This record gives sequence, structure tokens and C-alpha cells, in this order.
Amino acid sequence: NSASDRGALHCTACPAGSAAEDEGKYCSCPAGKMWNWEKGGGGYCTPCKTGTYKNRSMKFCESCPIPSFSAAGSHSCSCIPGTYMNIQMGSCMILPARNNIKTWL
Repeated sequence: NSASDRGALHCTACPAGSAAEDEGKYCSCPAGKMWNWEKGGGGYCTPCKTGTYKNRSMKFCESCPIPSFSAAGSHSCSCIPGTYMNIQMGSCMILPARNNIKTWL
């Protein structure tokens, strides 16, 4: 179970629990991490950068949709304050402004 970077002379063993993907072009990584080739050969799973995420079904880290955020190594994004997750839309939505409600005495 190994992968090889373009032009490499040797294959790199994939880490325990991962598998070669895309005809051996890279190794799979757990959620929150993606495969990174080192110069001169070899590779490793590296955490996604802040503002990006990767779940188990994704190949690479992707940017969090606006208006959401993530810490480094995240498998999902979180909504910023003042927004909420709309499950049907799959994105953060801005909370509606409070209506001006008059209290009648």
C-alpha cells in the first residue's frame, strides 16, 4: 500500500490506516488532514490550514464557505456568531433582525 509523486523514483508507504488513492498518486488521510508530498520524496498527512476543512469523504482540504470558520486540522466548519446552520441549505445563514415589537399596555 504505497504512493508515488510525479517523477519520483521510489514509492512511499502509506501511513497505517490509510490507502493509496487515485492510482497511487497520494495516500488517504483521516478527516482534518490531507496528503502532502515532501521535496525529494516521501510524504505525510498534514492538518488542514485554518479556514479550511476536510471530512473523510473528501480528497483535499477545502475553504470554509462564508460566513463560517475552522481551526487548523478541522473536519468541518462552524458558523460565525450572528449566524446559524441551515441544515437544508448546508450553509450558515444570517439571523433575521429582531422585529420591533411594541408592547401594548
